[in-house]
Amino acid sequence: MSDQSASLFGSCCFHYGNVKLTMGTGSFLNVNTGCKAYGSHSEVYPLVAWKMNDGDTIFMQETSSNDTGSLIEWIINTELIKNAPESSEIAESAQGNNGVYFIPAFSGFWLPINDPNATSGFIGVTPTSTKCHLVRAVLESIVFQIYLMVNVMIKERVGKFKKIRVDGGVSKNDFILSSLASILDMEIERTISTEMSVQGVTYVAGIKAGLWTKEYLSKLPQDKTFTPDLKKRQYFKKEFETWMRAVERFTKWN
Repeated sequence: MSDQSASLFGSCCFHYGNVKLTMGTGSFLNVNTGCKAYGSHSEVYPLVAWKMNDGDTIFMQETSSNDTGSLIEWIINTELIKNAPESSEIAESAQGNNGVYFIPAFSGFWLPINDPNATSGFIGVTPTSTKCHLVRAVLESIVFQIYLMVNVMIKERVGKFKKIRVDGGVSKNDFILSSLASILDMEIERTISTEMSVQGVTYVAGIKAGLWTKEYLSKLPQDKTFTPDLKKRQYFKKEFETWMRAVERFTKWN
């Protein structure tokens, strides 16, 4: 199995329309599309997810972004934070970004902006800006970028998702996951393990050995569920619009 198909299986996304998001160095959003490989109007690509025994071949759609965990690593290297876990607390303590926005384009922009020549940077910095505002701006940029990815995938499927299961190292960040739940207006479930690709391969081996079934695996508990907050949703929707204006300033740089 490929890395992301194993992660989809490990997240127990066995049915059509199930969605998982892996947040590692980059982010990978995958949707189970059942027995059909769908074409795309926006360069979201279809892939084989898995084929079990003599069953049907299951397909998935995928879109991705290069810069997620790499942004957390960058703010550690620049000494804005000491370690990854404290970024969530610092961002939450700011209670707003104070008009500071970060454009996360170390590798350019992927869907739906599609600009390999975009650049990264802060905008809106003033004498009242603090380290907390800068850290929050970076984490919010991750949220906004994933929000774009999810909306592209929703348009591809012509329907809203009920929930998204999230794994990967960055999924440990409560600020990012709670923010995603609010701006997307859906539940975000953090899986019990951050390494769901390994989990997925283990699950497949166990099914083939007769140790468990998909039904049993589907009932296993998840680590934590984040639910939407209306007040935060209003905040993030407004800030996303301003962030998109900021993105325009950083595109076509080279």
